[in-house]
Amino acid sequence: MDKKDLHIVFGFTAKAILSQSNYVNAEQGEIVRFYDPLSLRPLCDMDNATAIEERKMWLNEALGSIETENSSNFVDDNLDLIKTIVADNQKIKRIFLWLGEGR
Repeated sequence: MDKKDLHIVFGFTAKAILSQSNYVNAEQGEIVRFYDPLSLRPLCDMDNATAIEERKMWLNEALGSIETENSSNFVDDNLDLIKTIVADNQKIKRIFLWLGEGR
């Protein structure tokens, strides 16, 4: 199994910007995007339902709607993404975190 680099970006346009830069070779790396601004508190454990609901309520009050196009919300979507990354960690060569404003 060939391992790939994983490039993690944050924000609404960051994935498109990094993709268009041609910095990441699709055969050697994958770009995933988080909509949840993980730099904002309160963070939560992935399996703590109460803490997850508190984070959703806090973000909804602080940022406005956290709903996504598919009638979900970006907190649940990003928790699912984190679980996928953890489950597939044997496929990852290196992880790059691209930090900054990506709206």
